[in-house]
Amino acid sequence: METNVRYTVAGLFVLAMFTFIILGIIWLSSGFSNEKYHYYLVYMKESVSGLTVDSSVEFNGVNVGKIDQININKKNPQLVELVLKLKETTPVTMGTKAKLGVRALSGMTYILLEDKGNDKRPLLAQNGEPYPVIETTPSILIRLDTTLTQMSDSFRQISNSFKSLLSPENLQAIRRLLQKLGGT
Repeated sequence: METNVRYTVAGLFVLAMFTFIILGIIWLSSGFSNEKYHYYLVYMKESVSGLTVDSSVEFNGVNVGKIDQININKKNPQLVELVLKLKETTPVTMGTKAKLGVRALSGMTYILLEDKGNDKRPLLAQNGEPYPVIETTPSILIRLDTTLTQMSDSFRQISNSFKSLLSPENLQAIRRLLQKLGGT
């Protein structure tokens, strides 16, 4: 009778350990966290190509959350609506601005939050919005595109000026002037 009890206890012990291992795996793989989060809205006026749900959100280079949702705004289809899930400790204020960032080597896109400390009032939801709205600034790609377009326009104007300066009539006048200077 004693050996049957030992087998039963050993079997129960193995079954309990197996159950604890399975529950531990489930708990660790589900990513349970005690971290609390706040949600914010960002309305992007530019293409968010490369951004996905779960793309990172950084505040001054520190990872503070992720993108929870990406949608086209129903009222204005030119805007892309991003719902950001940020750690509760993230210091989002009225002075916080969001922009699209791109990693130099990998090309990965993310949302970069910056705050120069100009307005430290807390950001609150307004005008019936479900979450507070973080204002945006143009990304480096948009600024680079704008600068290149302006440079192209400037070069076009310079080229047109040179064309008018070197018109056949002006070239003839320059030749006559040089001949007169050389002949005297």
